[in-house]
Amino acid sequence: MWKQLPATYSPYAVANADVYKAHHTAEVANHLPTKPIADLAADFPASKVNISAFGRGVTTSAMTFYGVFINGTNYVSDCLTRFGVYAFCGEMRAPSYSTAKSAFASVALMRLGHVYGSGVYDQLIKDYVPETSTSVGTWADVTFNNMIDMASGNYRLAGFEEDESSLYMDAFFIAEPYSTKITAAFNFPNNAAPGTSWNYHTSDTFILTSAMNNYLQYQEGSGADIFNMVRDEVYAPIHLSAGTMTSLRTDNSSTGASFGGYGLFWTQDDIAKVAKLLNNDNGMANGVQLLQTDMLADAMQKDATDRGLDTTGRPVFKYNNGYWAKEFTSTDGYTCSFYTPFMSGYGGITVAMMPNGVTYYYFSDNEEYSWNSSVSEANKLVSHCP
Repeated sequence: MWKQLPATYSPYAVANADVYKAHHTAEVANHLPTKPIADLAADFPASKVNISAFGRGVTTSAMTFYGVFINGTNYVSDCLTRFGVYAFCGEMRAPSYSTAKSAFASVALMRLGHVYGSGVYDQLIKDYVPETSTSVGTWADVTFNNMIDMASGNYRLAGFEEDESSLYMDAFFIAEPYSTKITAAFNFPNNAAPGTSWNYHTSDTFILTSAMNNYLQYQEGSGADIFNMVRDEVYAPIHLSAGTMTSLRTDNSSTGASFGGYGLFWTQDDIAKVAKLLNNDNGMANGVQLLQTDMLADAMQKDATDRGLDTTGRPVFKYNNGYWAKEFTSTDGYTCSFYTPFMSGYGGITVAMMPNGVTYYYFSDNEEYSWNSSVSEANKLVSHCP
């Protein structure tokens, strides 16, 4: 919505103004090198890359922004609105939606695994979330790892994201108090053994986030908070912007429980840095390992023996540790077969982290998920195949 209104301005002294200015200066100084996406052709002249392939498949009026991260540089589009180009593109913030399942919840579990050992993945949900005792589902053997894989075995409808779009999930999304939200999250009966059947639930990520938070408090005391851990121990070291340093929470309170599966906000620079940490830097920043490498390798499809579970529906994707993955083969025009892990978000959000080290991302709002041509075009920049 937009409108012109009269306004007045009354100058006043801002407390700690020098601190805010210093923080902003540091944030800008730590931005990734950024160029217009058109510069890809000039910077990689031998590739004969077709710039128009990036952004293809998404209605122009529905595209907010997109970009290609390669060799340390973030090549970015303009930021579009329904009324023209946004003037301050670098500061435009887009909702994470379900990319938070990957970039927050999964990263949190990898961080816990690095700090406390990989045994954390086998911890039982029932030992850390007391509401399991009143659930209609079965939780005796469901682990943290089952939950990050969307494989609790507790669901109602087996079709592709049918539960996610059901009235049961509406009750979860609408709920603001923690007690109401966690009750709605557990309102799914058991239909499979844990770890055997994929069924996509944002509510499962909320349960897992609550379990991780309680596990962290068991380790560090009641003042610990799982989002604040990721904020301070992962996001800050990779220099994400100030706007990523908060999460939407229950009870509309800064002390509520983080949503886990949604509720963050990214700039172009933020999402490129997250992808860089995962796809290029092996979970390391400034010479310090931040994430447990085995779980990260599995999520990035670097272990052929652990691709994850098959998703329902067509086409069939893999889903592993909070990340989707799509297979490309010779039928797609390649000389080898490979998987591309990606984050995905409601409305039309994709962050595709390719095996050649290139990341293509876009944020749109017309439910269009089309990026095969970008994988093909990125193959011209650096081959996906050895």
